[in-house]
Amino acid sequence: MLYLLLKGCLVLAFNNGLTTCSLPVTLLSFNATPQPPGTVLLQWQTINETGASQFIVEKGTDSSNFSVMSVMAAKGVNSVTEYTFTDFAAPGGTVYYRLQMLDKDGSAIYSKVVTVNTGGSMSFNIYPNPVRDNLSVKVEAIENENITLQVVDLQGKVVLQKAAALQAGSNSFSVNAGNLTRGFYILIVNGRSMQQKRFIKE
Repeated sequence: MLYLLLKGCLVLAFNNGLTTCSLPVTLLSFNATPQPPGTVLLQWQTINETGASQFIVEKGTDSSNFSVMSVMAAKGVNSVTEYTFTDFAAPGGTVYYRLQMLDKDGSAIYSKVVTVNTGGSMSFNIYPNPVRDNLSVKVEAIENENITLQVVDLQGKVVLQKAAALQAGSNSFSVNAGNLTRGFYILIVNGRSMQQKRFIKE
């Protein structure tokens, strides 16, 4: 018996020439549409979900490295079915999305990668990372605007917040991280566009 991988499907080729191939779901479409401010609407359509278990929505800042955003249960019907998911923390620039479709038997296939350009009027860097006391934030802006700096834990709770005014060009700010407990956090810079970076508190 010969094992082949064709279009994400495991095909079993027997001596008599018969093959078997079972996909968990048929994906009809998968689209990403930017929505102001700093959000992206994901929409997809499926059919033949009899063996489908879950959809895992993944996001990346390039076409190779992805992280899980959400896990959604499949409806398990054979008719055309629509799903939506909104990314409320889409960074500025090009964002990459894909779906992982899980079967009830544990097998999985991936959708094509879709991209969307969310624009963005600024970019920023943080240092040091990991941080013990003060986290330095350097923001490059193409125009004047008011922003909000938020520190969010991995449960989505805002633990620090401060307002700031950007001037066109280079801007520097400091966030007091000294009282944070050790662990992972996300710094969100929210203005006309939204961008975020993860950091570690030692």
